[in-house]
Amino acid sequence: MKKKLTLLAAILGIIGCVILGRNKDHDKGVLLSSGNWNIEIPQLCHLKRAKSSKQEISKIEGIVNIEASWQKNVKMWERHGSLLENEKSRECGYKIVASVYTEEDRVYFEYPQIQGMEDWAKQERINTIIYEDLIKTQITNALGASLGPDDKMVGNLEYAVTLQTERILSVFYFGRTAFENAQMRFGAAHGITIDLETETVLKLDDFMEINETLVQKIKKSPYVMCPPLVYNNDKRTYQFVLEGIRNRKDKMLLSGLNGENLISNYGFYMAPDAVVISIDIDYYLGDYVLIMFPNSEYEI
Repeated sequence: MKKKLTLLAAILGIIGCVILGRNKDHDKGVLLSSGNWNIEIPQLCHLKRAKSSKQEISKIEGIVNIEASWQKNVKMWERHGSLLENEKSRECGYKIVASVYTEEDRVYFEYPQIQGMEDWAKQERINTIIYEDLIKTQITNALGASLGPDDKMVGNLEYAVTLQTERILSVFYFGRTAFENAQMRFGAAHGITIDLETETVLKLDDFMEINETLVQKIKKSPYVMCPPLVYNNDKRTYQFVLEGIRNRKDKMLLSGLNGENLISNYGFYMAPDAVVISIDIDYYLGDYVLIMFPNSEYEI
C-alpha cells in the first residue's frame, strides 16, 4: 500500500502541500523546495496526538462500511490522478507553460500561462486574468487581513492543470504561505477555472447551487483527500479526516463556499471526471481538504 500511495501522490501533485514523487526525503516530512524556500509540513505527530485524545471512531454518519468506503476512496483518487496526468498532453489549440512570480527570496509562486493561441490579444487577456487572480488571492487579500501594516508574504506555490479544453481551463494551486513574522506556515489551496470563450472566471455557483444541501453533501461525501492521507492512508486516518469534516460548522462552510472570507482555502477545480471542492480544515489535517464530486459515469 505504501508504494501505491507514493505513486498516487506523485501523479496527482495536488493532494497536499507536497509532491512526494519529486522529493526523495518525503518519509522525513520535508517539503520539496521551490526556489530558495524549504518549508516544513505539519508532522504526523499532530494527527497522532489528536487521534489519541479521541475514542476510536466506530461509525461515520452516512457511511455503513468504513473499510469498503476507504478502499473506494483510494481507487477514486488513483483514477482521478491518472486522468489529470493525461491533461498535460491534451491537444486543444494552445499549450501551457510555467511562469514564476517572486519577491526577493521570500515568495516563489508558480503559475500557468497560455501560449499558441491564434488570437494573440485574447491570449494576453487570459494570461492577465490568471496572473491578477494569483496576486489578488494569494498576496493582496492576504495582506489585507494582516494585523501588521508592513507585513510581507512568504511561501511557495505550485500548480496542476486539472482540465484543459478549447473552452475551459481549470488550475489548482497548492503549497504553503504565511506572513513573514508568523511562527507557523499554513497549507494553501486555490483554484481558478476560466471560460476561454467569454474570458471570464467561473465560480462554484455556476456549476452547483451553494446552499445547506451542498453543505450536507460535503459533510457526507466519502471521497476526500488531504496531506495526512498522503502520508498515512489507512482506515483509521480516513475515519479521522471524515470526522474532521463533519465537525465543521454549517454556517462556517456556507460562508466559505460563498467566498465571504478574505483568506481561506475554499475553492474548486474542474477535472474530466469530477468537480473537486477545497475547504478549510484543522491544522493537523493539513489546513485544507479536497472533496470530490464525481461525474455519474465515473462513479465506482
